[in-house]
Amino acid sequence: MQLLTPIEQIASIEAQHLSGLTPAESAMVSGGSAKLGPRKPFGERCIVEDVQHPIVAAISPLVDAVGARIVSPDEAEEGDLHLHYDGQAVAVVRLPDLHGALERQVSMVETEMGEPLNELSFDEKRVAVRLLEARGAFTIRKGAEQIADALGVSRFTIYNYLNASRNEAESPAAKETGS
Repeated sequence: MQLLTPIEQIASIEAQHLSGLTPAESAMVSGGSAKLGPRKPFGERCIVEDVQHPIVAAISPLVDAVGARIVSPDEAEEGDLHLHYDGQAVAVVRLPDLHGALERQVSMVETEMGEPLNELSFDEKRVAVRLLEARGAFTIRKGAEQIADALGVSRFTIYNYLNASRNEAESPAAKETGS
């Protein structure tokens, strides 16, 4: 299956809809199935195979970013978020549990940085720590220890990175006031 951007997916879906094909017929033309498929693991684009609706295509990047999954309305469970359009159930978003939230944050930063955290340079590690702090990763119990392990540094080094980052943020204001 060819990976398409969300805009390309929406255009494709609209073209299929306008052509009058049923979802099953559209799937046969595109070589796929008519069902919502599994999403790709984080770090790869969240593509739901044979997307049936523009809303599903539009939210796929967001769903991927938060570690959620898109499932068909038939597979809905308690706690899922139902997406409706014109009174019809289009899809269901299954949010991840909190277990693994820190790992997802680390994975997102690794994707943004382009390599595993332990392979980053000194300056890149400081940037990664700033990103993780901005996303609340250090509010998670034992977050500093787990992030230190991912970076291949000590917990003490993590706190040094955080302090340096905070000092840099305060430094321009202090210079302007003459402190």
